[in-house]
Amino acid sequence: MRRTTAAVCASVALLLAACSAPSASSPSTSTASPSGPSSSAAVPTRTASPTPSTPGSAGQVSWLCRPGLSSTPCDIPLDVVEVTASGRSRVDVEPAADPAFDCFYVYPTVSTAKGRNAPLASAPEIVAVVQAQAVQFQSVCRLYVPLYRQLTLRGLVDGGLTDPVARGIAQSDVEAAFDDYLARSDGRPFLLLGHSQGATVLTSLVQTRIDGDPALRARLVSAMLLGGGVWLAPGSQTQGTFQNVPPCRSTTQTGCVVAYNTYGSAPPPDGLFGRTSKGRTTLCVNPASPAGGAARLDPVAPVPSASGGSPRFASFPGSVSGECRSDASHTWFQVERVPGSALPADSLRPNRSAAWGLHRYDVTVALGDLVRMASAQGAALAPTGS
Repeated sequence: MRRTTAAVCASVALLLAACSAPSASSPSTSTASPSGPSSSAAVPTRTASPTPSTPGSAGQVSWLCRPGLSSTPCDIPLDVVEVTASGRSRVDVEPAADPAFDCFYVYPTVSTAKGRNAPLASAPEIVAVVQAQAVQFQSVCRLYVPLYRQLTLRGLVDGGLTDPVARGIAQSDVEAAFDDYLARSDGRPFLLLGHSQGATVLTSLVQTRIDGDPALRARLVSAMLLGGGVWLAPGSQTQGTFQNVPPCRSTTQTGCVVAYNTYGSAPPPDGLFGRTSKGRTTLCVNPASPAGGAARLDPVAPVPSASGGSPRFASFPGSVSGECRSDASHTWFQVERVPGSALPADSLRPNRSAAWGLHRYDVTVALGDLVRMASAQGAALAPTGS
């Protein structure tokens, strides 16, 4: 952690970018692929032993991280260097000793495997994105991270988006892992967290398993489905992709969904994320201001260790402003660097083209806000712990 402020800032321009993704044309079927830097090569890979799936089931269960496993990639220091225009300070962050709820996280498209579907195994790129997007949630919840045979980068450009078998393999693994989680969880509240392909898979899981089940909805802290395609029906502020899981409109509302797609300015007509289609609008919930309006965000990004070990983290509180906006063709989460802030001026760079927006920043640009919102929601649903 003994880096200069300049060194930390220099790393963030790349490391805020956990991943990036293309999308299918429908707002409800977007799927992700990354093009961020390959800083994950230096991250050691430690894979938990697979848990066999239920005999006869299509899905297979293998956990990268969950309670009860030893030496997983999620067991890293969570301390943060907080960087502001006036300097930096270290903030001690510890895993919650007795959290009242669990977090079930599904990572975005990162696999560089050669097949259409990834193998059911860890890889450096998976470890890197899990550490960037999910491990900080351990300060408020118990973290479960299943491996799954996701559509790979190659699979996305090789027909995977229109291949129901390939998509079904990815979906079945996550559903099998969720069933395994339910069997282990003893009725505890849970939060769902996913980005891009991970958000798409979890969206389907909410539709088929949770939306129509009052008992599971009562345990749902929230569903944070970022960089995907949750939509609202024409004229509705609560229904669309889901009938009984509404948008979160306060930081203490539970059983609701947080979703958005990030751009730095109004999306072009061919923008891949947040499209309006057939009168349906893509949902946008600002985690720093769920009721609406602009708010300052708290980006948190991993900074690689000089020795090649586990990353550390830097935060830039208040350095970015975020607001949900709409036009005739898109609804999006517009984020802009606050002038004079400590965040480097070139930190928020579009993916490949303007059509991709700032998809790769969806999680890290507001990670501090997402964790705080999760904490408030968890306390509201389970105030006495478990």
